[in-house]
Amino acid sequence: MKRIFVSFFSFLFVWAVQAQDASSFYESAVKYQFAGDLDKAEIELKNSLQLDPEFLPARVLLGKVLLEGGKALAADKELSFALSRQADPRTVILSLVRAKLLQSQYAQAQALLTDHPQLQDSAEYFYLRGLLGLEKGHKDNAEQDFHQALALDSRHVESLTALANIALSRDALQDAETWLERALKEQPEHFPALLLRAQLYRMYGQTEQAAALYDHAMAAKPANEQAMLGKASLLVDDNQLAAALQLVQQFREQHPDNPYAKLMHSALVAQQGDDREARHLLTDIQHQLSAIDDRVRKLREVSFLAAVVDYASGKLDSALIKFDDFIHTYGATAAAHRYLAMIALQQRNLKEAKRQVDKSLALSGQDPDVFVLAVTINQAGGDLAAALQMADKGRQRFPAHQGLLDATVQVLIADKQFARALELLKQQQGEDIRSRTLLGFLQLQNGMLEDAHHTTQALLNDYPGKVEILQLAGELSLRQGQPQQSEAFFNEILRLAPEFNAAQLALAGIYLNQGKLDKVESSYIQLLQRNPQDATTAKLYADLAIQLGRTDKAMALLESIQDQQDEQANQVLLELYMQQQRWIDANTLLEQMIRKRNLDEKLLYTRARLEEAQGLKDKAISTLKALYGLAYDDPVKLHSVAHKQIDLAELGGAEKTLNRLKTLLGEQVDIYLQARMAMARGQADKAISILDKGLASSPDNARWLELKAYALRATGDLAQAQAIVQALYQQQPLRGHMQTLASLYTENHQTDQALTLLKQWLREHPQDSWAVAQLSHLAMQSGDQTLAIDTLKAYPQLQDSPVFLNNLAYYLIDSDLNQALAYAKRANELAPQVAQFNDTLGWIYAKSGKPEQALPLLREAQVRDNDNAQILYHLAYTLALLGEIQQAESMLKKAQQLAEEADLTRQVLAILGENSRG
Repeated sequence: MKRIFVSFFSFLFVWAVQAQDASSFYESAVKYQFAGDLDKAEIELKNSLQLDPEFLPARVLLGKVLLEGGKALAADKELSFALSRQADPRTVILSLVRAKLLQSQYAQAQALLTDHPQLQDSAEYFYLRGLLGLEKGHKDNAEQDFHQALALDSRHVESLTALANIALSRDALQDAETWLERALKEQPEHFPALLLRAQLYRMYGQTEQAAALYDHAMAAKPANEQAMLGKASLLVDDNQLAAALQLVQQFREQHPDNPYAKLMHSALVAQQGDDREARHLLTDIQHQLSAIDDRVRKLREVSFLAAVVDYASGKLDSALIKFDDFIHTYGATAAAHRYLAMIALQQRNLKEAKRQVDKSLALSGQDPDVFVLAVTINQAGGDLAAALQMADKGRQRFPAHQGLLDATVQVLIADKQFARALELLKQQQGEDIRSRTLLGFLQLQNGMLEDAHHTTQALLNDYPGKVEILQLAGELSLRQGQPQQSEAFFNEILRLAPEFNAAQLALAGIYLNQGKLDKVESSYIQLLQRNPQDATTAKLYADLAIQLGRTDKAMALLESIQDQQDEQANQVLLELYMQQQRWIDANTLLEQMIRKRNLDEKLLYTRARLEEAQGLKDKAISTLKALYGLAYDDPVKLHSVAHKQIDLAELGGAEKTLNRLKTLLGEQVDIYLQARMAMARGQADKAISILDKGLASSPDNARWLELKAYALRATGDLAQAQAIVQALYQQQPLRGHMQTLASLYTENHQTDQALTLLKQWLREHPQDSWAVAQLSHLAMQSGDQTLAIDTLKAYPQLQDSPVFLNNLAYYLIDSDLNQALAYAKRANELAPQVAQFNDTLGWIYAKSGKPEQALPLLREAQVRDNDNAQILYHLAYTLALLGEIQQAESMLKKAQQLAEEADLTRQVLAILGENSRG
């Protein structure tokens, strides 16, 4: 035992040293980057991340260093990883956009800017948006963006250069000259401006000055093809072909795969008379710059392959267009129509699916899978006769095809032709026990319990020790309401064959119904140990984890099977991501799901909710417009659309939806919705009038009463609103009523009543995290710090609640640093990616005289929340303690620009003063 104790603390010591070393490498990299030594900074940052891969400041800085060094793909990887770990978008997004632009990933770059409108206070935002505008050919819009960037920062060199470039493209040479003068005045060695100046010299015929600038540029950046191509073009213009060819060859020797150098080389070789070599180089360039050139792309095989790849990638709409284009260009084929049928089936368009599969069969009957598809489509459409006819036709051509056999049996069972299904199974499989067992399962699945009982009993009499038959008997017993007998069957199976998963899963179901959750979890763990990709078990285990409040476990289980494209599992995982505010993960998963089913109304509604939760109001409104069109004739769905439009304050759209509902329902439009609409328009009195009409006939309608209380609150009649909610709460003490009542007490400055209500509620519901949060916050506001601390300490799940742990630590900083440290450490263990938690723990270390331990945590906090003044003050304080005077002063200045906090400023200045005196 003693040995284990020592080993554990040795591990903690090693971890602490590693974490400190990671921070040391990072601090060294900061200094190298400041000195302009990117290579050394990159090495130090990689050393830091090798010791601590989750050290976010190093990850962000590495991305920026790589980007600065022109390594766009690597920078993209690091910055995207940092963003997935909740880095503050302000520290990551604009650099990530630059990395995307360098890789020509324009759609992704545009999406990043669109999704982060909060960055529009930055000149860089508008500059990058301008670049995207140029890429789309929207020169006027781009010009406006560059001017907007300069309005925010008149010295933004890249925007000045971009405007010079636009002026040059319009032959406005004087304007270009003016913009370039401003750019080079701000930054004399700005490379793009130098190249543009050289181009202007060429246009003015000042070749010597242009050549000198190109030479200067190539000396600064030898690998830059623009400088090389500019100088080579200048030589060609001067008819110095041999010199130009020599320059390009020298460049290619150092950069053999540069496609632009190859292009120039081919042109020069062609001018020298070697057409064959020129053509060879041009072909090579085409393969590099485009995966498939236009000529090859039009070939029949490549066209079909492109459509198949889209289908396999889940891009159904794109695949549909490509298959249609293929048929239009090259003529109809059975395979193309088969794919169109499968697409229609996945999109739930059974009429179109049948039309396409019939066309496929008319063109060729040589593919058994087309017959299986036809059977499936007809059965899905409820035409069992047509399904059987197609199944029989297919089996005549392909009698040994297992898929056709299975499809035929399924249709026969659905049509209750059990005898024929059994006969077919006997003929096909030749082993009576297997056919009879399958029949028993099919009877059970179709609810024919009496038939299934006779089949099963006969099998048990003939083969009492067969695992498959015992499984059938166990399943049948369950359906007949005999769990003890069923459990006996399944346990006997596991005695005979411990690896038989179906029995283990069935037992887990029995234990779940009996409330034996520990046994349920044990069964799931055993199953997943044998097969980690078992989607059924993973979903069941995730459901149990949700029931037990273990959200992280549920997400991990569902993520483990995400690649299997399980629609139900992905929907649950998406909801969990949204609950946990994991927006990046939620967006990624939702878009994957929508690519499969782009017109699915439920997914579109989820998208609107997700966009709303992220503050992307315009996107959510646009999504609801599409949803309105899909739900145009469905009043139930239109109600949901209208409520969500009201949530988003999209009153024009809500009015339109409400009018459509009136057309469909007349006077039966939901009173609650009408009242909400009135409230949204600011017509609280009208809302009350609408509700009162409904309450006249249904005076106890709690939903209407709740909304009336809300409307009364809006009119300022807090007393009547409070009376309504108090009455509702006395009738039935629901959580929602408690929350509203507590809020009304607080709003009415009845703090004692609010505190009493929350304390009473928590005595009966100690697990209610909302009430704990409200009571502790209200206690702090009223000056009762002891109550706030006691409330948090009493929360049963405190050790698993990082927010409460962090709040408790912060409340204890001024009274008990040791306790505060313990709580803050636990909060960071549970959620190491939250800026506020990093800040609290870092600040406690700083206040405890341990600035070395504080610094990496506060760096993490800043990376995750760059505009939080308090974090910057704490960082300035810590840097000052460490003697980093220049960094501390810079950080203090940034903090003061965000928010003036006199006490913290005084503390930082006091330390800086002591350092200067020392």
